Formats: sequence, structure tokens, C-alpha cells
Amino acid sequence: MANVVTSWRLALVTALDTAFPDAEVKSGLRTGVSRDKDRINVFSDPQVQGHLPERIVVSSPRMVIRYWKKRSEMPPPDSPPDPTELEQARQDLETFIQSHQKPSVTDLWYCQLESLRVDEDPEEWGVEARLVGYGRNLALLA
Repeated sequence: MANVVTSWRLALVTALDTAFPDAEVKSGLRTGVSRDKDRINVFSDPQVQGHLPERIVVSSPRMVIRYWKKRSEMPPPDSPPDPTELEQARQDLETFIQSHQKPSVTDLWYCQLESLRVDEDPEEWGVEARLVGYGRNLALLA
């Protein structure tokens, strides 16, 4: 029996790779600005996994998608960077998530966008989406 969280992560990586053909899409945690290309990383939230407290039979695994836009130059220190590129990346990622709310993963019924934020820090320069999935409790599947 496949692990639901792993199956969901791999399904997201495959779908993101198709939806964002110019980006390098990988599994696993990554930090730091991307200088040479757009990058997307998908990983399970290392801090929050669980189930709905009122319904222990329903699991609610979390997934994180980080999307870094290519940033070859640093802006001058006396001027703020133009966030237009990140705002577009945020919209593109939100559109992707809306169209993938029903994962093709056994025992994962659907997912919702928990949060979506733009990180204008020059050392990150990206967008982070946090998803929560709903499905059969992972412990019941073992």
C-alpha cells in the first residue's frame, strides 16, 4: 500500500512539472533565492500533520509548495524591488491549486489552499503555498 503523503507529493510534482514547463520542479525542502532559473519544490510540512480532532477517521496531511522566480540581479539597496513578477507567480500558483483540488491519489478526497504568501525578501524572492488535504486517516490505512 502506498503512503498517501508520498503519493500526493509525487502527484503534485508531476502536475507542476507539466503546468510550469520552464521551471525546475523537485521534491524536497529548499531555501534561498534562485539566480539561474525558476524553481518549484514540493514537500510535506515537517511541523504539521494530523487529523481532524472531532473526527479521528479523517486525516489532514499538509503539503508545502515553494515557487522561486529567477532573480539574476539584486536591486540597488536604496530602492525596493518591483513585486510584479512575484504577484504574477502567486496568481499562477493559485490558479494551479484551484484546478488540482481533487488529487488523483487513493484515500485523499480533496485538498484546500490553507495559505498563499509572497516573500519579497531578496534572499528568498518567491511564493509559498500551504495545502491541507482531507482523506482517510493514515493510521487506519496501515
